[in-house]
Amino acid sequence: MNYAASACDDCTVPLSLPRNLAVYGGGAFAWYAMPDFVRPPCLRGLLKFGLLTMWGYRTAEIGMHAAMAKLNEPPNVAAEGDTLPDTDLGDLSLRVRPGLAVGVLAALAGSTALSVVAEKWIYRRGERRRAQGTPLAHTRQALPLALLTAAVVVPISILTDTESHMPM
Repeated sequence: MNYAASACDDCTVPLSLPRNLAVYGGGAFAWYAMPDFVRPPCLRGLLKFGLLTMWGYRTAEIGMHAAMAKLNEPPNVAAEGDTLPDTDLGDLSLRVRPGLAVGVLAALAGSTALSVVAEKWIYRRGERRRAQGTPLAHTRQALPLALLTAAVVVPISILTDTESHMPM
């Protein structure tokens, strides 16, 4: 395909977008549809651990690309005769403020509790629908959840992409 004839030479799509959609959107679909295809809870737990590992690896990879992009930026050097502003670095010690630590721990505990409650509700809803005879009850609710995940992933991938781009 000849990209030189593109109507918009500056229009690009992040190469990370399809990967992020596959990892996060596909992973969300697999996570929520899994009870329809994998009945033993221990095996489901093992497979979900694999999904969590995949999500963690991809998130770390994105962070690594962002850090490398920051390192590759040219340094902010003053032109000849200009002076750089003085920067007060203040106290650079690694002391933790107790109020901040308590707030972060409370937010973490609250979001974890909310996630557990939501996951149990989604699973029980799928099981109720399965008991009513709905075929692929978990898969039917996995699809909108995966689409919702994709709707979140697309703008984040486009706005925060630090990987290479391909022309549209």
